[in-house]
Amino acid sequence: MPKRTINIGQPPGNLGNGDTLRDAFDKTNANFDELNTVYPIVDTSLDHDDPTVEGTIAKALEDAGNASSGLIVQGPGTVTCPNITLNVPKNVVIKGVGRATNTIKITGSQDGITLTNREKLTPDNLGDTDVMFPRSLWLSDNKCRIQGPADGYLSIDDGIDTNGLHLIANSENPSIQPKSNSTTALLSLGKANSRGVECLPGIILPVQTASLSDAVDSTVAQCATRVAGPNRGLYQLRDSNWTFIS
Repeated sequence: MPKRTINIGQPPGNLGNGDTLRDAFDKTNANFDELNTVYPIVDTSLDHDDPTVEGTIAKALEDAGNASSGLIVQGPGTVTCPNITLNVPKNVVIKGVGRATNTIKITGSQDGITLTNREKLTPDNLGDTDVMFPRSLWLSDNKCRIQGPADGYLSIDDGIDTNGLHLIANSENPSIQPKSNSTTALLSLGKANSRGVECLPGIILPVQTASLSDAVDSTVAQCATRVAGPNRGLYQLRDSNWTFIS
């Protein structure tokens, strides 16, 4: 509902050309009713997981859930929930205000924020906003699903959008690609002193039909005839020379 403005009439006043007292207070009540759907969290000294205490995020979430919707406004600072997992009901929005950082810190054994009825936890796309989970992101039904637009991807990077990893799943042939400013970037699987990487039932290497000019030593490729050598088959680049394996 838009704000209802009281008509105070023309100066010098009391000429009877403004709102009556009844109409003025009717607008006042309507404006306060609108504000009653907003639950500000202002006292950062409280443990915010107690739904019986006014000024806690748990109380605000419970009230908003009972009202079937609401906007919870958190001022700058950190609110701490030491004992519970916060449950964000359907149609409830938590919004930070001010220029300083707004943080909800959950320190209990069930660290996290849960969402009900397939709701979303969405950063404001108009600013530089992060959604941070202190330990892990848990989703029900034994599934962890991240769904984006048809041309989207999951990106994990170094925080400055330079180096990272792209998981592209927008086609029937999904791929994992390194993200880097370097044209020789490699995707490494496994680590030192480990047994390596197991792929079941195996790895399928696409047949290369053109010269691999950007390959580096130890590269293994399935090549067509006269690409890396006279035979079609599996080759490895060793000391800058392609060696036929099988």
